[in-house]
Amino acid sequence: VYPKAKEKILVADVNEIVSDCFIKPFEGERKVYIINDFDTMSPVLQNKLLKTLEEPPENTIFFLGATNESAVLATIKSRCQHIHVDDTSFEEVMKYLTNSGINENDAEIVAGFCNNRPLLAEQYAKDKAFLKMFDDVLDAIKNLNSSKDALLCSAKLTSYASKPQSLFTYFPSISFLLLPAKYCVILSSYLYPPNTKQA
Repeated sequence: VYPKAKEKILVADVNEIVSDCFIKPFEGERKVYIINDFDTMSPVLQNKLLKTLEEPPENTIFFLGATNESAVLATIKSRCQHIHVDDTSFEEVMKYLTNSGINENDAEIVAGFCNNRPLLAEQYAKDKAFLKMFDDVLDAIKNLNSSKDALLCSAKLTSYASKPQSLFTYFPSISFLLLPAKYCVILSSYLYPPNTKQA
């Protein structure tokens, strides 16, 4: 199953798949490869798999999972049998999480970020760093009432500066709070002009 752990599919993974699939299985009659998030792979990596998908070894099956079909190369799609799976509902994700032992509050939080993907939601729910980031961002939004608050929030969220992509991805509307303080001063001056009376 690829990608491994939380990583994206790498060149090394593709090379491993291409070389390994030609080795006959030690157990069973077939070898099955599941490649999730295939649509996030670069065209270069997709092309590296093209010949293998065109002429796969005998008794070898590939499952390519994708949510954005347009991001998959046409040459790949033309060589695949398409199976469309209905989205999981929010309620179904919640039920899966709570049945897995995740408390209802955390389940409700992560269910809103997983694009109706229960396994991804479960991954978020078990990620204490993600839940802490959510709490910090929620606290920042609730207390963002003035230019002074913007500076305080910016200082609090700088702990995520080493991982800006995470904050940008999950909370794009407030990611400006990771800007250096001098830029937050400029922005907060724009949002709260000196002559504006704040509630």
